[in-house]
Amino acid sequence: MGKLRVNSNLLSLNGRAIFVLAVIFLVLKGTGVNGKSISNATQEDQIVESLLKKINKPAVKSIESEDGDIIDCVDIHKQPALDHPLLKNHVLQMKPSSAFTQAEPRNNSAPPPDRLQLWRRNGSCPDGTVPIRRVTKTQILRAPSPSQFGRKIDHYIYHPNYTKDDANDDYYANPTAVLFTSGYNYIGAEANINIWNPYVESPDEYSSGQIWLRTGPFLSFTAIESGWIVYPQLYGDSRTRFFVYWTVDGSKKTGCFDAICPGFVHLDKDIALGAAFDQTSSLLGYQFILPLNIAVDPNTGNWWLQYDGKQIGYWPAEIFDYSFPLVLWGGQVKTAKTQNPHTRTAMGSGRLATQGYSLASFISNIHIRDFSMSWKFPQPYWMYGNQYDCYTVFLSTNPSDANFFYFGGPGKWSRCP
Repeated sequence: MGKLRVNSNLLSLNGRAIFVLAVIFLVLKGTGVNGKSISNATQEDQIVESLLKKINKPAVKSIESEDGDIIDCVDIHKQPALDHPLLKNHVLQMKPSSAFTQAEPRNNSAPPPDRLQLWRRNGSCPDGTVPIRRVTKTQILRAPSPSQFGRKIDHYIYHPNYTKDDANDDYYANPTAVLFTSGYNYIGAEANINIWNPYVESPDEYSSGQIWLRTGPFLSFTAIESGWIVYPQLYGDSRTRFFVYWTVDGSKKTGCFDAICPGFVHLDKDIALGAAFDQTSSLLGYQFILPLNIAVDPNTGNWWLQYDGKQIGYWPAEIFDYSFPLVLWGGQVKTAKTQNPHTRTAMGSGRLATQGYSLASFISNIHIRDFSMSWKFPQPYWMYGNQYDCYTVFLSTNPSDANFFYFGGPGKWSRCP
């Protein structure tokens, strides 16, 4: 009888243990690995899947790049840009009107379009299609949330008429080193941008070399941008990529990189937004150039983006019916680490601006266009760097090196703790 009572107690204990384990199992079963409930995780999955369907359109042809990207050749009339509600009745403008003029290309160091990006080694898109970099679920999940995928965090550029209070104490956000002009209504800007592959310390940081055109309130601006960028969180690696960007509210709820959201109308079949460059510049070596021109077509109001005179596409007038009173050329680092210790993310080549050609990153052929309809060096202009011990600026006064704006730096070093 005693033996039987011991076994009975053991069975009772085992039963309670099994019951507790079952409860724990049921609790864990209702919770995701990251602490999200199954219902919340399922809801997020549905949001992500819906977003993927909006971005990734059916492909006429797909090309796998050596870096792992998939480039989908999408019917030009079915591209994501045309899903924007303001473009419901938009008719594609296949080329600028006869009233559109541009400055002549001025640099022979720009690769031809079919050799600009890595994916072109493995194929090309047929006529009537545009190359769109395929977005994956993994890429979206790297963002803070699906709604923030492909969008910049607010960044602030100093202007003599602004004070720190205007920027809500974010005056020093995102280290920036630029040459800029302000005071007139500009209808075009161009530059030859030196392409580099700077070190980026954290996946959620980026480093860019670019052109900005901006208008509107300081904290809720409209902007169109283009250039090169290294952004691991968005693109999944540390390669240098060609990008376009836009927003109409300071990146709070609108805008995105590349074709991630509807907006920029893509027309060129040789250059893919967000795709990696085939080659970048090297210290004391060959300097690869990205010649970009952004200008409005006076007949249609569309803002055209061109690579060395080749039309890539445009920001449509239905969304961007503006002239821009602020134009900037230079570099930017997105980081939260602007105090000791500072980020080690480099800007440009990672060298200080005063080191000059083939060492420092540069922008040349800097021109604006105003309502005089001529292309010219901006007057007035200012140079600005909000963390000068970390990233510097320099405008060459050497006649043989005229109109070369140098920018950049290593981030954290002895002068930038």
